[in-house]
Amino acid sequence: MVITGMTDAPIPWPIAKNRRGRHSLIVYKDLAKAVRRESNQAVAHWWGVDPQTLTKWRRALGVERATEGDEPSAPRLHERAAGGRGTGQGPEQGRRSGALSQDR
Repeated sequence: MVITGMTDAPIPWPIAKNRRGRHSLIVYKDLAKAVRRESNQAVAHWWGVDPQTLTKWRRALGVERATEGDEPSAPRLHERAAGGRGTGQGPEQGRRSGALSQDR
């Protein structure tokens, strides 16, 4: 396998040409871990792939339909990426509240 570039997704990832000559992400290390643990929506967003592609990857990796990330109480990928410092607010809410506190 030859790496041919990197994605421009929120989490950049190596791309390689597959046997059919198409470019595809290389599923290894953290991406494989995320496919096994996280919800389809989270992985699709952060790695910039189609949810149908994730379904194929999950089948190939022998992953059950429901993962840890599908559970409502599971820590979200973006919270773990921030070192567990999730505020429970979206980026816009955090910015607005920060701006208001500076004006006072």
